Amino acid sequence: MRYHDVIQPRTIREAFSARRVDELKTLAKLLGGEATRKGELVDLLAKALEDPDQARSLYEGLDDMGRKFLQEATHDSSGLLNRFTLQAKYGQTPDFGGSGRGYGERKRPPTILRLFFPDEKVLARDLQSMLRGFVPEPPALTVEAHDEPPSKPARRGKKSRLPPGETSPVEADIDVHLRRTSRGALHDVKAILRLVDAGEVKVGEKSGRPSAGGLTSIAGVLAEGDFYSGAVPNKNDWYDPVDLQIQPFAWAMLVQAARLAEADGTRLRLTTAGRKATTMSAHELIRQIWEKWRKTTLLDEFSRIDVIKGQKSKARVLTPIADRRQTVVEALRACPTHKWIVIDEFFRFIKVLAPDFQVANDDWQLYLCEQRYGSFGYDGASSWELLQGRYVLAFLFEYAATLGLLDVAYVEPQGARSDFCDRWGADDLSCLSRYDGLLSFRINALGAWCLDLTESYEPEVVAPEPCLKVLPNLDVVSVDRTIAPADALLLDRFAERKSEALWQLSAPRILEAVEKGLTVLELRSFLEARNQGPLPQTASVFLDDLAKKAGQLADLGAARVISCGDADLARLLVNDRRLRNLCHLAGERQLVFRAADEPAVRRALKELGYVLPPPG
Repeated sequence: MRYHDVIQPRTIREAFSARRVDELKTLAKLLGGEATRKGELVDLLAKALEDPDQARSLYEGLDDMGRKFLQEATHDSSGLLNRFTLQAKYGQTPDFGGSGRGYGERKRPPTILRLFFPDEKVLARDLQSMLRGFVPEPPALTVEAHDEPPSKPARRGKKSRLPPGETSPVEADIDVHLRRTSRGALHDVKAILRLVDAGEVKVGEKSGRPSAGGLTSIAGVLAEGDFYSGAVPNKNDWYDPVDLQIQPFAWAMLVQAARLAEADGTRLRLTTAGRKATTMSAHELIRQIWEKWRKTTLLDEFSRIDVIKGQKSKARVLTPIADRRQTVVEALRACPTHKWIVIDEFFRFIKVLAPDFQVANDDWQLYLCEQRYGSFGYDGASSWELLQGRYVLAFLFEYAATLGLLDVAYVEPQGARSDFCDRWGADDLSCLSRYDGLLSFRINALGAWCLDLTESYEPEVVAPEPCLKVLPNLDVVSVDRTIAPADALLLDRFAERKSEALWQLSAPRILEAVEKGLTVLELRSFLEARNQGPLPQTASVFLDDLAKKAGQLADLGAARVISCGDADLARLLVNDRRLRNLCHLAGERQLVFRAADEPAVRRALKELGYVLPPPG
């Protein structure tokens, strides 16, 4: 909720002066005073609140919740009584009573709390300053956390097809999926780079988003599969997400955001940074991707909630992505680690921590089905879970959990949340997003390190299964034919596949892989970790010889070759003190120097009275 337009009165007299006489009379009765003229009423009420002793007595006469509300406003920078955050923090809003006239609730007299807030919104500046002398700080904001995740919740959801005459929702007990994500992510980050290196990730040429084939390829190398692996959207009268794929899409965008990969036509290819990243430790690589993702504008997570229309309007509908991400990250940093937090509790926490957190600059521009009737602008504060909440779900489930920072407990999204069911345009929706099934999360050790909550991280060492047998003739055999897809990809780059379970090592194939950026050391480490027993001597000598040869040459970059008029001039220039460290003879009349040194060479030649013509 936005409270920027609320103006804080300078004095309590000014605040009372802005109220009507009938309001002031009912407030005066709370003090046992009587007056009829407005000036007298203002004077009576203001004197009571300007007196520190009487103000303290009134504060102490409030009930417990009333005192907490006054504490919040007293120590707010602008004296605001923010109903939105108070409802989130305390589960209720201030009770100011009624007007003392009329019927029902309106006939109730005003409460003592109304004396402090004549407009029910803000403390006067002079009153706030005085109250800070004796009103304590409000209770600290905390988030409720648990040692264990939810196990089998009872949830209310829509049936996909209701029997004739049945219109009410039904109760259902649903098993909860629990995923501890860090081990899988540490495997997957390297597997995705290998997959990209093999040219197996297809993307849109302009969008960079993975195609259906690209998503399938990525899903095939994930250590533990996607969150909803094998789940098929229901084909019925209710709308289900177009797909339930989360991790494959996230990985394709994450490696691009971190500039480890880029679209080359309709496929991803590794960048120079991506090639170097293949030799990094997996946890360092994940932290690097996490940092880069938070700064990228490649994709707005909210765009993945495609049933919410209006996002692509020419007007600047959505707020800056970086600000939204920072809000969620700051909320995570304020949470306990290694404890389970229910997602609705995290929503409550963000509402209080960041009351101005917004997905849209104008909620009226976002809608379901049709803007005139389905706009979220009609919902006001009740749209928080549908807009801000769904953005938070996408951020946590698709990106933080995919990177292994958060362990997650979740169910299928259909019917998991009912907060959207009563709004216009939602009749045919079984869920608002593929992320609706996220129930609870836990910041794990990897997440605590990436969020700067701990200084270091020691990944769990998991030895690879010895699933290969390297033979003396340089054949590599998959012993039980259960080699991981990512491992098979790496072998395919270095060796020629002879059958489903047989590869053959050869110098030309390995050198071809090295020429493309891989290393013999990477192959050797891979084989030693997965071979049943030590490598045969023939294989070890073979790899040692290749590694030595592969390391003998180094690419120093592009060079320029310049022809001189005669051999004497060439020797004169190459021995000049200004050029001898930059140029070398190539034959009798040619000079060669690095392209990067060209500016320095041109300057030296001018000083000697010569000029280097532009490239031919």
